[in-house]
Amino acid sequence: DLKNGETISVPLLDKDVKVEMVSVYQVGRSGEHPTASVMLENDSGSSFPQGILTVYNGKSGYVGDAQIAGMPSGEKRAASFALDQKVSVGADTKPQRMITSIKVVDGIIHAKTLLREVTIFTVNGAADGDRTVLIEQQKRPGWTFRAENTADSTLTHDRVRIALKAGETRNVETVSEQTQAEEFALSDAAPQMITS
Repeated sequence: DLKNGETISVPLLDKDVKVEMVSVYQVGRSGEHPTASVMLENDSGSSFPQGILTVYNGKSGYVGDAQIAGMPSGEKRAASFALDQKVSVGADTKPQRMITSIKVVDGIIHAKTLLREVTIFTVNGAADGDRTVLIEQQKRPGWTFRAENTADSTLTHDRVRIALKAGETRNVETVSEQTQAEEFALSDAAPQMITS
């Protein structure tokens, strides 16, 4: 019971859920540093409403606030609350284009080309403690993605998980590939296209 003008806060949900501290690096969106995040797994049996998530850790207490959208039961999602300036990530991408097959049928050249992008990520860990770094790369229709230690991918991103000891540096390789088929008339082909 409240008197006129009084306010009360009550929890909508009072349950423990699985939470992991991670640093999330999004390819093409993050700068040198990933974002400090909490990976929430809603195994509560109820949906979470949208709102502010306040993050504490055992060492320093309050570390930041994150905003989350509504989260259905069974979903797993990262909520970012700060820039992790103690971790840095560099990326070097080398695109490749290789013709994998050519055949001529009835004056038509049928060629298959493999497009390949190899990215080497250099991940430098924090000097003051262990970190789990998630590298997120946006999915591209028609492309396949390969890497060691792939993590739970989302509908829009592929993920790679790297566990780093304090001060550790690791190189991680990812490979994205797509096969393209091309057809053109032999009579329309320039000589250098046939001989190259």
